[in-house]
Amino acid sequence: MKLRNVILGSLLGVFALGATANAQIGVIVRGGYQAANITGLNPKGEILHGGRAGVAADITVYDGGMSRISIQPGVDFAMKGYQYKKETKVGETTLGANASQTLYYVDIPVLANFAFDLGNDLGVFVNAGPYLGVGVSGTSKGGLQIGNWKPESKSDIKPFDKDNGIYNRLDWGAQVGAGVEYNHFQVGVGTQFGIGDLRNETLKKADKEKALRNSNFFVTVGYRF
Repeated sequence: MKLRNVILGSLLGVFALGATANAQIGVIVRGGYQAANITGLNPKGEILHGGRAGVAADITVYDGGMSRISIQPGVDFAMKGYQYKKETKVGETTLGANASQTLYYVDIPVLANFAFDLGNDLGVFVNAGPYLGVGVSGTSKGGLQIGNWKPESKSDIKPFDKDNGIYNRLDWGAQVGAGVEYNHFQVGVGTQFGIGDLRNETLKKADKEKALRNSNFFVTVGYRF
């Protein structure tokens, strides 16, 4: 119930923030590819390929004609996590193993966006700000390779469960991005730097070495209404 209230409250807040302000308000719908990893793992994790999609309000606070500043609170569904891969050759036979952990989050970024009009319906923008991530669920996948034989298994997990999970449900950090806009269509790139330690108290007791933090890069396409 508490998690649902956080998500629903965030969705309403995206639009309510601008509804009470004397400002021009737009809406951005976006989605695309995300490359995710978790720093601090031993052995080191590799990039996990996934996606993200969401919506944001675009609340103009300054419009100078050729330049514009806006606040963009948003809500995104994002796939994060990491994977491992290991392969070796024994004669002509390839032996390998792989494992991945996909973590599903609802991200709530609040960005300061700076847009510049280049003329002919073309513009560029840069943005930055904090984000809060709410962990929802996850999946775990593992497999082996012996020549052409590649058995795999996949299961749903509860990584944020209070009693049996290993990660904190809340993640937070900084997000920066940039992109181009043509006739309201946008192509953007961005990255998130996790600051909060993902480990809950259970995992900290089992592994007292490095903090674990989300690290993500994404490419999105969208439309600004």
